[in-house]
Amino acid sequence: MPSRYRETRQRRREEDIVNTRESGNRFAIRPHRQIGRDLRQPARSSPAAMAQQLLDLAEQLRQVLVPVEADANYRRRLKGELILAAQQRPQRTEVKPLSRRRRVLLICAAALGSVASVVGVIIAFVVRNRHGRASHIAAS
Repeated sequence: MPSRYRETRQRRREEDIVNTRESGNRFAIRPHRQIGRDLRQPARSSPAAMAQQLLDLAEQLRQVLVPVEADANYRRRLKGELILAAQQRPQRTEVKPLSRRRRVLLICAAALGSVASVVGVIIAFVVRNRHGRASHIAAS
């Protein structure tokens, strides 16, 4: 059974490599490298040792993931698809600014509302003070 497991794992690695190359991915995987093999060993106790293991893993990954050039046909097809997708997007409609007359009316309405609010507060204050004086005079 272990040999069957290894065969399946190897076949998946090879499929990943083929799929990576076909998709035009920037990085390819080298199947003969075993990434992170040191991490399978029992963890060392010191933080410095764990940091060193992570640095080793990063170095292994740097060696395994090598840049590859995308196929010219793939780049051409991708460029065409992106241009087509951009052309099919709905165009933004320009929002027209308010006309000068509407803007003046809007500002006047806002100012009138503010004045009405201030007048209402003043009236409430006056009514309250008159009512307070009247009850004070009546109590004397």
